[in-house]
Amino acid sequence: MEGVLPNAKPEAITRPTPNRLYEDVQLWISRNRETGWLGFSGEIDSWNVEAVKAVLETALQGDGDVHVDVSRLLFCDVTGIRALVAVSGKLTAGRRVVLHGLDPRLQRVFGAIGWGQLPSLLIETETGVN
Repeated sequence: MEGVLPNAKPEAITRPTPNRLYEDVQLWISRNRETGWLGFSGEIDSWNVEAVKAVLETALQGDGDVHVDVSRLLFCDVTGIRALVAVSGKLTAGRRVVLHGLDPRLQRVFGAIGWGQLPSLLIETETGVN
């Protein structure tokens, strides 16, 4: 199956490890213990977006910016994009969601819709901040 992670188990959700917050056949969400960054690997769509929202909502409870490494994200539909934007709108003043490694195609989507200019959402690119 194209786009599915190697070694993914097709039989339901497996138990998360201390670093792994969520796992299904399409998506792994983890937290780096040292940096606190969230990492998304695989695909986000309407099938798993509720888990994405739940993990992002948990990140609201912390302090500082919410850093999300999306460099291993293979696909993200509009429900996933909306989830990222929605959580950025719930942050307290001065905090941001910082997306690291966002695919250039998704960067164009964020820009075309105007979400790339939200003060609470920062898209960091290889060449700097977008």
